[in-house]
Amino acid sequence: MLDRIRKFVVTIVLGPDTLAAVVGAATWAVPAGFKGRVLSAALSLRTTGTTSGATTVDVNKATGGAAPATILSTPLSIAFGATVKSVKAKVAGGTGEPNGVPVDGDNGDTITVDVDAVPGVASAGGQLFLEVAVTDV
Repeated sequence: MLDRIRKFVVTIVLGPDTLAAVVGAATWAVPAGFKGRVLSAALSLRTTGTTSGATTVDVNKATGGAAPATILSTPLSIAFGATVKSVKAKVAGGTGEPNGVPVDGDNGDTITVDVDAVPGVASAGGQLFLEVAVTDV
């Protein structure tokens, strides 16, 4: 059991301006020497768009240049015109203590963010926040 869990937040900026649907909109390259676990992901928008649809974002992990795979059970989604402009979800299939998806900079791990969908008049000012716990091994 861990005596103390050290957590921090990694902020990934998706853009200050209007968002567009794009694979690999942003990436966090896990630094060499870092070992940790991604515990949750949160999406926050400055504006939510003004026509039908939702802003939908997926978070993916890749190790050493392998194809990325989602770490969420369901992509994060905020409907157009929503009053609450943020949403948070725990990662799917996390293991270990603390429960989360392991990331290791020495393995070349990266976290990429895909903007899967945007409303007709797109949202703007998107940021993704990853809650990460440091592990010693």
